[in-house]
Amino acid sequence: MKLRCGADCLGAELAASGAAPVAGRAVADLDLGGAVLTAVSDGPLVLPAGMAFSAMSQAELGPIRVRLGLTGDTIAPVCNVTLMRAGGWVVLFDAGSEPNFMPTTGNLAANLVAAGVAPEKVTDVVFTHAHSDHIWGVLDDFDDPLFPEAAYYIGQEEMN
Repeated sequence: MKLRCGADCLGAELAASGAAPVAGRAVADLDLGGAVLTAVSDGPLVLPAGMAFSAMSQAELGPIRVRLGLTGDTIAPVCNVTLMRAGGWVVLFDAGSEPNFMPTTGNLAANLVAAGVAPEKVTDVVFTHAHSDHIWGVLDDFDDPLFPEAAYYIGQEEMN
């Protein structure tokens, strides 16, 4: 198993924490032998800090905020999606959002190209769940399918 983090990544600790935006394309590959998993950024979300920290006491939260350099009332976790390439399959797990969701998001198509995958080469899109930051990225700026050759899959619970 080999891990490659592109030069545009700013550090595994921050990316793994989800606490700070990762600049550039935020591409990281994990080679599993017969398949390559690639984390591709749609851009950072800007969220109220309380969404992540409301269940924590200030005594617990203080040292974490200091260690991660978090100040203010917002956090900016990276919205990454997973791309799997194996044989003839090019599978995208979730599709990110789009620029109208937040001005910091909607970068998936460009970042897929930077990772070496044209959107029309995606064979399958698997939605993990139907939140807007996971499904809104299926359409381009003209409301046409961004992944026109893909089959789409979602769990029955999410469809209901």
